[in-house]
Amino acid sequence: QGSVLVTNHQRITNQRARAPYGVMAAAGIESSLEGQPLVKHGGASSYTGLSSEGRLPLRPSGNSAALTAGILVADVVGAGILSMAPAVSRLGYGLGSIAIVFFLLMNVHIALMLWRVQMKCPGSRTLVGLTSSVFAGSTEEARMGMVAFAGTAQYVFLIMLLCVYILTIGKSIGMLFYDVSSCLPMWTLLGSLIVLPMNTSARKLGTWHSLIWLNCSTICGTIVIPLVYMMVIGVSESRPASSEMVAVRQGVGFSDVLMASSTFAFAFTGQFINVEIISEMRDPTEFPKAYVGYSLPFQAVAFLIVGLGGYYYKGDSVTGMITDNIPFGPSLRASAACLTTHMVITYVIKAIV
Repeated sequence: QGSVLVTNHQRITNQRARAPYGVMAAAGIESSLEGQPLVKHGGASSYTGLSSEGRLPLRPSGNSAALTAGILVADVVGAGILSMAPAVSRLGYGLGSIAIVFFLLMNVHIALMLWRVQMKCPGSRTLVGLTSSVFAGSTEEARMGMVAFAGTAQYVFLIMLLCVYILTIGKSIGMLFYDVSSCLPMWTLLGSLIVLPMNTSARKLGTWHSLIWLNCSTICGTIVIPLVYMMVIGVSESRPASSEMVAVRQGVGFSDVLMASSTFAFAFTGQFINVEIISEMRDPTEFPKAYVGYSLPFQAVAFLIVGLGGYYYKGDSVTGMITDNIPFGPSLRASAACLTTHMVITYVIKAIV
């Protein structure tokens, strides 16, 4: 009898905890959660994420706004930024600049929408949990279906993204030791061994504070070193005679728009782990400050510099990653070392989720 009572009480408690979220979608995510900050059952307390005044509590051990901005930079400015120049070359620097700004603003818009929803579902710490809370008022089949869809989409994307990252790590190690004869699978295996100890020791996105700031520095090194090299030798040397730079490329076809848009969309896909990033903040209400105030300017400058700079110095002959457009030598080694460090840290951040 005691087991039955506990089970029924737990079910009622879960229904009470989920009830405020059920009217969210129809009411424009404006339902109030005040009045149920703490639910007690069986002598224990279940924290719903609200203070006694109905506000989000501070987390003393959480990440600051500045550290969160560094995590956002590491999340968004990953492998996608390295291929900005070829994407811009498919459209021209005019259309390419507009596309970069558009996709960046869309990324910010979607991130802030997720943040607003999470502020109304403060007990949710993952994208799957947030989906479950939002659809709590639907039928159980509909809720579970949306939870399964969100979880599958998130993890399939992250797994495929980690595959791209580990291949990039292998390629960057091969570029670092370009005078050593070996194949990409071996370099990728070495990269996996480098990632392993960090990946097994980090359980939170802000575990390694110093690595977050190191990552921001290596991002700058990865993109600045090739551009500085091309600037030093001059555009007359870096850009082939048959290559050109135009504001709007003539004869832009569907395939050009599709490839460029795919590159931009891939580069600006931070929404898949934004809920987890917000849940680890010391004060989640500072997420807009971290994103718009700190992270957005860095992202805008970085993406535009790589996209327009690489296109300017190489013209429409630019290919692959920005590091692929400089010859063997000290500059390539330095850029590859920065790229390796950057991708290892970014891999760990994604893998934690």
